[in-house]
Amino acid sequence: MINIGFFIVLGLLGGGIGYLLRIPMGTILGAMLAVGTGRVMGWITMEPSEVVTFLVQLALGIMIGLSFYQLNKGQLKRAGKGLLFIIIAVVFMTCSVAFMVYFFTGLDKAIAILSSAPGGMVEMATMAEALNLEAPGVIFLHFIRLLLVMLVFPYIISWGVKKWGRKG
Repeated sequence: MINIGFFIVLGLLGGGIGYLLRIPMGTILGAMLAVGTGRVMGWITMEPSEVVTFLVQLALGIMIGLSFYQLNKGQLKRAGKGLLFIIIAVVFMTCSVAFMVYFFTGLDKAIAILSSAPGGMVEMATMAEALNLEAPGVIFLHFIRLLLVMLVFPYIISWGVKKWGRKG
């Protein structure tokens, strides 16, 4: 029980610091880094569980659902075309990045593909376990990628909006 309490306090502390520092995605990054540091240092011995994963995904789904609004047919058509382009681009980019990771690092091809594929860390770790791959390595690569995306993309998006404006 003390471990759970410390886990929550550490997550709240890290998330609060990230929020106060006003860094992009600071709440998530702060909590993730604080709890991750606690795990690495041996202060937290908790393991991810299906129940916690389910509750977090449920909360995230609820929050995303609250942001939905009614779309008209024109918006749905544009979204459909965009979705088709995104699917093709994601498959192409995942394969390209996986090949480069494999070529330059010598990692197993399957680990390179799984580490390069979009998706949540929990889902990728579950898939890695099911495929008898190195789940901790896949999680680490996903974590680094997530960290970079959350730190860099807000600035890229802000720059793009300033340069080209918003469409839609």
